[in-house]
Amino acid sequence: LNLCEDKVNQLTITINNHGVSNGSKVQVYLSGLSNNGVSTIIYDWFTVSNATANTFDIVSPTPVSGTWPGYGFVDVFT
Repeated sequence: LNLCEDKVNQLTITINNHGVSNGSKVQVYLSGLSNNGVSTIIYDWFTVSNATANTFDIVSPTPVSGTWPGYGFVDVFT
């Protein structure tokens, strides 16, 4: 699971062969994100956009920065 902020609060998540498509609902848990030096936790359901074979975008409720290769999980709602 890799994460990168591309636009304001738009996060690109990289998971090889994730299998989700635009409009899918995913539950995302990410811990230890940076928000102006303050640890941020994201844990909620999001709608997928800009899906490719290995990446997809979600809109974060809080601003984060940089590339984050830490702990997290994504659960797909079908």
